[in-house]
Amino acid sequence: MGMRFAEGAALSIPDTIVRNTYVANHEAIEVAMIATQLLGIRLV
Repeated sequence: MGMRFAEGAALSIPDTIVRNTYVANHEAIEVAMIATQLLGIRLV
């Protein structure tokens, strides 16, 4: 998702809203992604 939004190509209105939300919260999203990966590793 981050790679797609970084391209700068024209997007639909819902995609633009999601891109703005992603840009505003990218640090928290990345932390949540890493936490999910760690949880999965610990469960295995």
